[in-house]
Amino acid sequence: MGKLALLRTLHVLKSRYSNQPHEGTDSRITASNRRQRSLNNERICRAIKQEGCPVCRLCSAGLESGWFWFFSESYAEGSGVNKYIDHWGFCNEHTKMIAKIGPKWQKSVIYSWIISSHLPNLERLQRTHLKFVQARNAIARRAARRSVDKVVLEIVPTGDCLFCESSLHAAQRHIAELLEALNDVEIRRLYENSDGLCMRHFFEAIGNLDSRHSAHLIGIIRDLRHLRDNFEEFFRKEDYRYCDEPKGDEQTTWIRSMSKFLGRNAHSDR
Repeated sequence: MGKLALLRTLHVLKSRYSNQPHEGTDSRITASNRRQRSLNNERICRAIKQEGCPVCRLCSAGLESGWFWFFSESYAEGSGVNKYIDHWGFCNEHTKMIAKIGPKWQKSVIYSWIISSHLPNLERLQRTHLKFVQARNAIARRAARRSVDKVVLEIVPTGDCLFCESSLHAAQRHIAELLEALNDVEIRRLYENSDGLCMRHFFEAIGNLDSRHSAHLIGIIRDLRHLRDNFEEFFRKEDYRYCDEPKGDEQTTWIRSMSKFLGRNAHSDR
């Protein structure tokens, strides 16, 4: 009984100790969180102060640094390799970017793997299709057709572009950081006087709007009203009755409108 009582006492003491908060650890975690929040707010402020959508800016900066790591390491890592092989490479936009900036060796490796992975299935499709063409009766044709369809499913691209997927996740993270940063009065005031979000990122952020984040909605309404008024002025001056009036900023309203949807200058390549 004495040993049983001792074991119970030790169990109680252990439970009490394990449930006690570790003040040193908690304080270090809190300090680390504060530093990270401060760094995030600094990045958000820099992005807000620049022209265009701040989330687009942050995503673009992240993508530029991501190129280095992709061509240094990630291009040969299993999960990434499977993604770009299954997708037959990348979307048109990111393919053009890779063609411009990617090192020759890495690009050769990437596309040699894509071709080598899919060529056997294409050759198999050719053989299967030949059987379909040469089938002599309806039963044989139906069987061959099923084989063709099965091979086609193994060939067509699947999944999303690796960089589009990465950009989507980055945008979601940056939107969350922006919403958090807008709890700061100074950052919110800075945002209210900025270009605000592009329409694409506004749609992604709108589901998280609350009373603290009304700046998003206010900014979008303000910008779209201004564009609407400028369009009205543009069409008014197109009327023969007013066509001799001096032309102004309303002539480039279409550029500003497209920039609002793009998140950047509509005449810019990036």
